[in-house]
Amino acid sequence: MKPLNRTLLIAAASLMVGSSALALTSTETQALPAKILASRVVDMPAVAAKLVIQAEKAERIETAKTAVVAVAKNYPKALSAVVGAVVRKAPETTEAVVAACLEAAPSMARTVV
Repeated sequence: MKPLNRTLLIAAASLMVGSSALALTSTETQALPAKILASRVVDMPAVAAKLVIQAEKAERIETAKTAVVAVAKNYPKALSAVVGAVVRKAPETTEAVVAACLEAAPSMARTVV
């Protein structure tokens, strides 16, 4: 295979992989908080963790951040439980989830961390 063709093939493949790692669509971003907030407060941690696990690997971080911010804005007392559930089920989201929490609810920093 010629070097130029190989380079083009690699570039095309990386674009295909990169496009799947884009953030959630606006419809998905609106539906996710609705699903979590529609559940009972006691069930929010389990629902959020389930939604994060069901998301594709490339979208898990965005899904986790969206879920945590929705809870932080609407039910801050449930935030630490939701963060704990999400981080237990998807440990790769830890940094992003904590950063999103600190940004959305800085008064809950001690509880979240």
